[in-house]
Amino acid sequence: MDREELLERMVTTPFRRRMTQQCLADELDVSRYAIRDAIAQGHILRHSSTIHLLLTKENKHACFRHAIRHVIHGLNGFSHFSPVCDVVHVDEKWFNEDKDKKIFYVLPGEMVPHCERKSKRFIGKTMFLAAVARPRCDDNGEVTFDGKIDIWDFTKKTEAQRNSKNRPAGTLEKKNLDTVNGAVYKRYLLQTRYSCNQSQMTSF
Repeated sequence: MDREELLERMVTTPFRRRMTQQCLADELDVSRYAIRDAIAQGHILRHSSTIHLLLTKENKHACFRHAIRHVIHGLNGFSHFSPVCDVVHVDEKWFNEDKDKKIFYVLPGEMVPHCERKSKRFIGKTMFLAAVARPRCDDNGEVTFDGKIDIWDFTKKTEAQRNSKNRPAGTLEKKNLDTVNGAVYKRYLLQTRYSCNQSQMTSF
């Protein structure tokens, strides 16, 4: 099969049969080397596809309204977007205590660290609240504020109820909050977090 015929047959091949080189080669009844050669010469391109966000009409209107709120109308009739220097962005992040699979670069004869857990389900994870803002620079272009405000964990300190091999009873332990709902989120922002934000942003 020549190159032109291969490309013509590929047009009629469904995308679900083009996900791997071997699958495409089987569908076109050619060797995998022919597929690799066509890729190397640029006749076939490798392209990745991700799942895109499905937006309804109301979602699009909400995005548009959000953008309009940051438009500043000038006196001369020209409009521009706000520099958002007075906006703080907050987001939640999950951090795992450990990973199921880790890669180490070792020397010959070295032992890889041995880690044990009952199963992958016993790897703990904690939710954090991160806050950032727009970085600030002075007239000389020197960064005076990098935009990173802080990051806080949704945890609480409790006393250990029993003795164990790791600590005696009564030791303060940090544990995840049982529930992080809207009320907890609001309390974190208003009671304990904005006071820290104001102390860091007073010079701006």
